[in-house]
Parts: sequence; structure tokens; C-alpha cells
Amino acid sequence: MLPQKERQDIEFIAPMTKEFDAFADDEENYKEVIRSLDNDELYIEEYDVINVKMPQLVSGNVKAEVGEDFYKNVADKINHKFSQAAENQKEMKKDKDLVEDDSKEQHLPEVVIKEIKKSDQSLESIRVLLGEDTRTKKKIYWEYGHPKLENRHILISGKSGVGKTYFMQCLLLELANNNISSLIFDYTDGFKKSKLEPEFKDSLGDRINQFQVQKEGFPVNPFKKNMKEIDEDDFMEESDIDVAERIRSVFSAVYPGMGDQQANAIYRATFNGLKKYGSKMSLQYLKTELENDNSGNAKTVLSKIEPLIDRNPFDIEKEYDWEEHRTKDGIVFVVQLSGFVREVQLIVTEFILWDLWNFNISHGDKSKPFPVILDEAQNLDHSEKSPSAKILTEGRKFGWSGWYATQFMQGQMAKDEIRRLQNAGQKVYFSPPESEINDMASFLSTDTSERKEWANKLSRIGKGQCIVSGPMLKENGELQYGRPAIIDVTSLKERI
Repeated sequence: MLPQKERQDIEFIAPMTKEFDAFADDEENYKEVIRSLDNDELYIEEYDVINVKMPQLVSGNVKAEVGEDFYKNVADKINHKFSQAAENQKEMKKDKDLVEDDSKEQHLPEVVIKEIKKSDQSLESIRVLLGEDTRTKKKIYWEYGHPKLENRHILISGKSGVGKTYFMQCLLLELANNNISSLIFDYTDGFKKSKLEPEFKDSLGDRINQFQVQKEGFPVNPFKKNMKEIDEDDFMEESDIDVAERIRSVFSAVYPGMGDQQANAIYRATFNGLKKYGSKMSLQYLKTELENDNSGNAKTVLSKIEPLIDRNPFDIEKEYDWEEHRTKDGIVFVVQLSGFVREVQLIVTEFILWDLWNFNISHGDKSKPFPVILDEAQNLDHSEKSPSAKILTEGRKFGWSGWYATQFMQGQMAKDEIRRLQNAGQKVYFSPPESEINDMASFLSTDTSERKEWANKLSRIGKGQCIVSGPMLKENGELQYGRPAIIDVTSLKERI
């Protein structure tokens, strides 16, 4: 040791190195590593063992090496600690990477169905991605295959131009990727090949089938006698009266101005035609019977339905093979009704739905979903005896998955029809017309204050966003209804 009086003149002229200063406090530095790891900002750099240069003490012209053994001992300990800290840091990074890799491979806690092939997945595990919660960023699913799901129907409402058709293409792609085929009735031109999203077309390719009804009549006979269910597993063939009532009901629903007497003229003409022509009964024979009636009501009816008869959109000599359709993997089958006036489009839709309903009564299976997409559903018949009402109330046991897209409901549909649509297991609300905001809010909550809150949110919701209401999957595997969520619809690009 130097004398006390000489110590003030001493200075270090060769400090150990920058590394020594940087890691002088190894405990605090290690804590910083842990904080960085928690914040996902971990940065690993290689630490070299410090090469120690012994400092020299200077007093006047005298230079002396101070505490060489002691200094080396301290330096060795520090080097050892920081080499060990570096190794620990690397191991923590490896563990973090392994956790992330496991999460990616297992897709926990949520599964994206497009990444799973049907051969590896049962119906019960199919989840259809709807979008991402705008608040929590959590992915929201339609639990499509869950065995406890009340039904597989979905109601999609919102004004024109807010993204309903795009949203439906997203869901159709998800199902097609799970080899579930779907049937679309397109009388808005929204699913014409030229209108479909490029990603949707490129991904599905020739699995999109367009049936142009105006080029060739759809192979179904509206006057066919089907089997009707009179009790569980007990069926009988329809009578002439049953067929005549069905024809009258469809025409009355499509032509709202048709009065009871005019509807009865349709009934009489159909009944008489079936007696005369049997299984050969057709729209042309219906026209003949109405002309033979020669009453004022018959003439009025004929003037209304002649465009349909002249178009003759049905090929009654053939039958569409619904069984073959159902067994196809991941087909998007579009019944293209462009080129017809609206009444003809709706008549064709209603009669095909009846034919399909009767097929599913005998061949449907709740374990084999049959998605049917009905755009502009507000124009269809949802009254008690309509095929739509039967799909909504009885369809689950036959595998029906009804998709009802509508711009509005109030004013065009009766209250009982709206209630049936609201029974859909999954409901999706895009930005509604201003006149329907309060009604939509009442579907989301019965509480007065909450209804006001939802009305405000509905008025501000953006394009590509929607409010979803349906059961959600809990960690224990059970379904549970929770508070509706506002989501950003996941794009087609992100699904491919």
C-alpha cells in the first residue's frame, strides 16, 4: 500500500475494458434479461471472456502493478459469472422458441380449420372462423360441428354494400376446405363467376359449379308427388290435394297482390290438371287449365304468371340427383338465376327448395351437413308451411344448414317469420339500414340501457366489421352463450 499522502496523486491509466464497466453489476443485468424475455424483446449476443489488463498506479515517475493476484481473482470470478449468464440467456431463448413452436404445431388454444384435412378431422371438431374480436383480438368461431349446437343455421343481415357476400364467400371457403359441399341460390348476381373474389375462385378452381337455369331448365318437377312425414319415421305419398295446396301457397307468397279467389283459381287448375295428366303435369298444362276455367280470377292469375310459363325454367323429364350432390367433396354449386324477372327467380327457388326438402326427409342425416345459401332472403316465403320455415324449425335432424342473408326484415316480413329467422343458432349483424338500427339492437339485448349501447355501436360499425351472436367454445369443451362481439372479418387471403 502507498502512504496516505501519496494516494491522492494516483490515477488509473489502463482501466480494465468497457466490458468490465458494462457488466459491473451482474445481478441487475440478469434481471434486465428476464424483463426482456417477458416482453418478447430478448436479444442474444455472444460474450467473450474478458482479457484482463492489469492497471498501473502512477505517482510521479513511479509506476507499480497493484494487487495483481487479487485483481486476477476478482476478474476471473466476474468473467465466469457473465459467461454463465450468457449461457442461461441462450437456454431461455431456446425454451421460448420451443414453446412457440409447440403452440404453432398444435394451434392452441384455437384451431384454424383450413389447415386440417377431412381425413384427419371429424365433423365435431370443425370450427368456421368468423373473424377477430376488435377489442381482445381473440379469434371468433362458428362452432359448426359441435354436437351440442342447437342448429347449423345462420342469419346474416345488413344493408347493401357492407360486405355480406364477401363474408359468405369466406365461410364457404372454410367449409369447402373441410370437404363440405354447399348450394347457393343466386338471384342477385352476387355469385356469378365474374363477381366472385379472385382469391375465392383461385382457391377453389373447378370446384365452383355454375348451373345456368336460363340455358337449361333445372331438372325438377314442381308438380311431383313427394313423400310427406305424418309422424316420426312414418311417411306417405302426397295426394293431388297436397300438391295443389303447395302450388297455391308458393304462387301466393311470390305474388303478394294475389287475392284468395285468384289463389283458389291456381288450386283448382292444378288439382284438375293432376287428375287429367298425372305425373306429366306441367306449367303448360296449368296454363291450359286456367284458360279452360275462363273466369275473371283465372284470367287475372294467368296474366301474372305467363312470364314464368313462357320461360319454362324446369326440365320435368329429369330429376336432379341430390344424393350425388351430397357425396361430392367441397363443391360450391350455384343455381344461377340471372336473366329472369324477380318473380320467376323466387318461384324457381321455392320449388327447388321443396324438392330438396322432400329428398332430405328420406335421405337427410344430421351428421352430414347440407348448407343452402339464400341471399336476399327477405323476398322468400317464411310462413308456417313454407320450406324455409320447415328448414328453420325441423331441418337440423335432416342435416340442413340454412344460410339466410337479408338487407332488412321489418316491413316486408311478418313478426312470426322474423322470429323464425332469429332462431338461427348463429347470427351476424352488419351495418343495418338506419330505420332498423333499434330493431337490430333489440335482438342483441333485452336490457334497455344495453340496447341503447348496441344501437350506438351498430350506427358506427365499419365496412368489413360485424357483430356476431352465438355460442362460444369454452376451455372445458362446452358451448356457452356470451356477450355478442364486434369482429373484423378475417380476409380470404388470410384463410388461404
